Amino acid sequence: MNYQPAAAAVVAACGLVGLYTQNRRTTHHAAEEIKRELEIFQALPESSSLRAPLQERIEESLWRYMTGKKQGRRDWFGVSLALFLLTAAGAAIAMIVRSGGWWWVSVVIAFPFALLGVGGFVESISKAERDPAGHRIRADGNATAKGEG
Repeated sequence: MNYQPAAAAVVAACGLVGLYTQNRRTTHHAAEEIKRELEIFQALPESSSLRAPLQERIEESLWRYMTGKKQGRRDWFGVSLALFLLTAAGAAIAMIVRSGGWWWVSVVIAFPFALLGVGGFVESISKAERDPAGHRIRADGNATAKGEG
């Protein structure tokens, strides 16, 4: 049986899920909106009747942004990637068990997939303070992405 079309469909579906998850993150958009409103506020003349309502709106948006940032969030893209890795490891192990013989050598390849999938799932599903990219923020304020801090 030819698995290539099914594999292409799975890769396309994972890509679409990733794009959808990335577009749902509103923290970055909220910060840009607050910045834009601050620029408008600074451009208004002092005598404008819109300064007071706009200042209230900016302060309210900042309050929501700050309290929302402190709450723990899950990294859903990381969860979906970890589930994909676990599924790949499960499929490989099922194939190894079904085929037997010299295929048992392939456990060396399936094991890292399973290990990374479990580790990624535990890291991503736990609620924590995260930056807009979904990286966990440490107590010192730095993100824990690869290559940072």
